[in-house]
Amino acid sequence: MKKIINTTTVFAFILVLLFCSCGNKTTKTKTPVADIDSVKMVLVQLEDSTSKTWQVMIEEDDQKIAYLKRLIDEVAFTRIYDKAVYDSLSAGIESLKAIRYNQSSMSESDKIDDYDKATAEIVNKVIVFAQGHPNFEDYPLMEELINDILETDNRVIYRRVDYDIIATEYNKFIESHKDIIRKSGNTASAKPLFQLSE
Repeated sequence: MKKIINTTTVFAFILVLLFCSCGNKTTKTKTPVADIDSVKMVLVQLEDSTSKTWQVMIEEDDQKIAYLKRLIDEVAFTRIYDKAVYDSLSAGIESLKAIRYNQSSMSESDKIDDYDKATAEIVNKVIVFAQGHPNFEDYPLMEELINDILETDNRVIYRRVDYDIIATEYNKFIESHKDIIRKSGNTASAKPLFQLSE
């Protein structure tokens, strides 16, 4: 499932806001209400865009986990399988969501690395489990599920790049308008990124 996050409008609004703020440099000490409202509007739009981009990424990851479970269930359905291996894989798949990073914990790069390693290990073991079935070629759904798993797994990096792009814009915006944001009573803070800062 593809969701297109349209950030063009948000970025255009930011440019207009920055242009206006540059052209309105005066000796006034009070921030006009209109400026505060404009900043708050852009901040809400950027927050919404980052949330939606994150949600797309997590939904795809959830779908991959569902494919993994479906694949080992397909193998078990044939009644020709190692139950101990099945139980171990099932537990491993079940644990993925519990150890997955979130928008706060991802500030610790080890969290991301640990999840990626665990996911890669489970994906490889599940595929080997399925392909090792003596009648694998007689079950085309298994091959289809393997392709689905690999396809969603390969899209991970692209979804993370999408998130970093919009989250970076969010971080730049709150940094360049921190005084107005503080005066508005908002406690917005920079969002961690998947890519290490240069």
